[in-house]
Amino acid sequence: MRKVDLTRDALKFVNVLDAKQFRQVIRKMLSLLTDPEPADLRKLIG
Repeated sequence: MRKVDLTRDALKFVNVLDAKQFRQVIRKMLSLLTDPEPADLRKLIG
């Protein structure tokens, strides 16, 4: 089973989000645990 380790800065960022954005971020993080390379994956450049 995979796990997510968040840095202190990432935790601070997530904690200041409003409820809707918090749910969206957490939902996406959890979905990446089950499917780390989804079909709509695009590599970041820059």
